[in-house]
Amino acid sequence: MPTEKETLMIQKATVYDLQKILENGEKGKTYTVEEIKELMDAYIKGAAQ
Repeated sequence: MPTEKETLMIQKATVYDLQKILENGEKGKTYTVEEIKELMDAYIKGAAQ
């Protein structure tokens, strides 16, 4: 089981990854809450494999 410090590092890395996914999307595109949730679900599923 990860330590508290490791858990925090994993959480920060996850947020960073999601920020990069959103930044590297279509230029000028805005995302709805539903689209962001779908991206997060896809990220979680991909990370679990």
